[in-house]
Parts: sequence; structure tokens; C-alpha cells
Amino acid sequence: MILSDNQRDVIQELFNIGAGRAAAMLNDFVQQRVELQVPEVYLCADRDEAIRWVQETLRNQNLAVVQMGFDGDMTGSASLAFSRRSAHLLASMLGDGGGKPDEALDAIGESVLIEVGNVLMSGVMGTLGNMLRVEVHYQVPLFLRHGVEMMVADGGDCAFLVARTKLSLADLEMEGVIIVLFSLRSHDAFLDAVDRCLEAS
Repeated sequence: MILSDNQRDVIQELFNIGAGRAAAMLNDFVQQRVELQVPEVYLCADRDEAIRWVQETLRNQNLAVVQMGFDGDMTGSASLAFSRRSAHLLASMLGDGGGKPDEALDAIGESVLIEVGNVLMSGVMGTLGNMLRVEVHYQVPLFLRHGVEMMVADGGDCAFLVARTKLSLADLEMEGVIIVLFSLRSHDAFLDAVDRCLEAS
């Protein structure tokens, strides 16, 4: 499956709108100016290629990751990843926990990141579902304690549409990455929705 330039442009613009709305929601939550870069979209042929692409994006393997699965007309997962240092900064700013920067997050720090991830990822996916008029069901976000491979579910013989955007808090020296993986086993409905969006524009 190959995305046309027009399809890629629509998907990227939808993610851009969703990321902007999610950033506005997070502004209120953290009381800091949040910036999200224009998302990039890439179609991977299989799970191994998706894992390689994620690994190239997240070169720092010492990460704190929150993942939220979704299903319905679109299936896949959205992940928010921070370096361990950035995760500790965020946890310290929003809660009493976090632990030491060179150690794993404590339970309070994990809870803070899960809440931040929930705000961001539901904002992005909610916008995408509403604008494409497709049904999306969210799962409870989870804090991942395993490697990058756990971010990419084993979807069998299917393609993965990967969208990534970089997040930064202007008043803190920290960055995070949002990566959305779409398992396109039943991709026709998703691309039909994108094409309808194109026809309406």
C-alpha cells in the first residue's frame, strides 16, 4: 500500500490540528507554554520496519513511555516518550514524586506521566476521529517498562502508519516525542475517510 501525496498531506494536516489542540489542553494542565512541531507521517511495510523507524526517532533508549491503545474504525496505539531526565523534570513540576534523575520513575512520577499522556494522546486521536468521522475507542493508558519493541504491537501481516511530533515545554529544557502507530489491517475504511476529506476540501 502506498499513500498518495494528497493523502499524506491530509493525514499530516489532521495530526497538526490535533497536536495543536492537544498542546492547548496541556497548556492549562501544566501551566507552561507547550509547543508541538508539525507532525511527520511515514508508512512502514511491516512491524520490523516500524520498530526500526521508532528506534531511529528515539535514539535515547533510556526512556519513559506512556502508551494508549485504540480500536474501532482505526486500530493501533499512541505513545508519548520522554528521556528519563525530562520525565523527572515533568514529574517534579506536576507532583511530589519522580525520584532521582538517574533512577526509574517512582509511582507518583509514573502517574503524572500517564495523566499528561492521556491529555495529549486523547486530544490528538479525538480530533482525528472527529474530523474523519470515524469511531475510535480509547484504552486505559499504561506506563511501559520495557523496550521500544513493546511500543509496536505485533499486528501480523499488516502495514503501520507512523506519525510523530516533537513536544517541548518552552520554560524547561525538556523534550518529548508523540508517536502514533496505525495497524492498517483494515485500512480501507481509514483511507476512504481520508479520501472523503479530500473530496470535501
